[in-house]
Amino acid sequence: MTASFNDACSYNERHENKVASPKNQSDELLLALLHHESLRCYQLNSDYLYSNDRIVTERCRRRICEWMYGICDYLALNRDIVAIATFYVDRYFTLAYSADTPITTRLHQLVALTSLFIAIKTHALTTRLHQLVALTSLFIAIKTHGELKHRDDDNQDRVDFNISFCAQLSRNQFTPKEIEECEQSLLYALDWHVNPVVPSCVIDALINYLPPSLRAESTYDATLYVYECSKHLSELIVSIPAMSIDHKPSVLAFASIMYAIEKCDSDLHPSFLQSEFQDTVQDATCDYFQTEKEKIEYVVDVLRVTCPDLNGL
Repeated sequence: MTASFNDACSYNERHENKVASPKNQSDELLLALLHHESLRCYQLNSDYLYSNDRIVTERCRRRICEWMYGICDYLALNRDIVAIATFYVDRYFTLAYSADTPITTRLHQLVALTSLFIAIKTHALTTRLHQLVALTSLFIAIKTHGELKHRDDDNQDRVDFNISFCAQLSRNQFTPKEIEECEQSLLYALDWHVNPVVPSCVIDALINYLPPSLRAESTYDATLYVYECSKHLSELIVSIPAMSIDHKPSVLAFASIMYAIEKCDSDLHPSFLQSEFQDTVQDATCDYFQTEKEKIEYVVDVLRVTCPDLNGL
């Protein structure tokens, strides 16, 4: 069992005498996400990836993530779907894994395919709608306009992602009946808790707390740079179990923004911008992220090694 399981479940205990009072809607959203991610029904552990049989490994999980991203890009879906679907897989095996019953590659693939099917059914947004929401949120935060790349949904063929199409994605390795049965088993195991907090949605909330001095940059839109880089980092994190399973989404989101600020080409020193950002968030969350300082620093260190250059994004 990972440390994050017990740590996350003690969120309310650590803040029993330190209740943050939301001052605006941004505070309310952020505090709601922090509470939601701490619920026991959304905790994970990675034991199933390190069993003695070593049939399903980190490499298998990473390839599944890459495959899911390919499907979402093909269907022009919000890429956050992959983080949600991957959560379903990890949560299912967190609950169902037993050292006495090895997880076969076929079962892992079936659960992954079914998880993607459920995630798309319950959470899919068209690219245009998702970008509209993200862009509007960014506009409110920085009072400016930004243009994001998008596919024209009006000029592309729409694919009906039903259970038959899902079976075709597996090259008919799994039948619609098998997927339907797996869906029932998965939803039963998850007890219908299918709305996890993922790093990207926490980033959408934290972006409102970027310092005004960063928004005032005249050479280029520094805030948009930080936003896009941190979102890209959150996508990379999904495929790394030591990050996405062992750390809470809020920690990953906060670390992604801190690293993006560090790499930002600003006239102001990054440490100054980071400090200003931290102070604003700490005030809104009653020092919540201060209690996660060591974990945040660890994630930032990993990001420095994993993605040393963000200029090509």
